[in-house]
Amino acid sequence: IEECVKGTDAVIDLISMPKPIPLVKEGMLPERVTYIDVGKNALDHEFAMKFDTYVFDSVELRKLPSPATFALSIRTMLAERNFRVVEIGDILTGRERPGDMTLITVLGVPVVDAAFCQIVMRKLSLIA
Repeated sequence: IEECVKGTDAVIDLISMPKPIPLVKEGMLPERVTYIDVGKNALDHEFAMKFDTYVFDSVELRKLPSPATFALSIRTMLAERNFRVVEIGDILTGRERPGDMTLITVLGVPVVDAAFCQIVMRKLSLIA
C-alpha cells in the first residue's frame, strides 16, 4: 500500500475489511491529501483523527461506523473543534472547499459508491 500511495495527493480506498485493521497509517500519505474511504476499516483510527475536513455523502450517515465517525466521536469528546464536517453536495456545488487533509467517507451500496467517487474526483479535478 505504501508503495502505491507514495507521492500522491489523492487516494481512493476500496479496501473492505471484516474488522478494523490499520493498513493506512500516518506517515504513509503527504500532509495535503484527499482520502476517499469507500471500503471500510483499512484507515488507522489514530490517523483518521488528523484530518481537518470530514466529508460524508449525507451528514446523517456520519452515525454509521467508519474511521471518520470514530475520529469525530473522540475529537468531540476532547472538545477539539479544529475540524469541519460537511456534506459532499456542498463541495460539489462549491459552497464548501476541501481542507488540506480531507477525509471523504462514502457509505452505501459499493457500485453506487464507486460511481459517486468518480464524480467527486472529477469535480475536485483529481482525475480527467
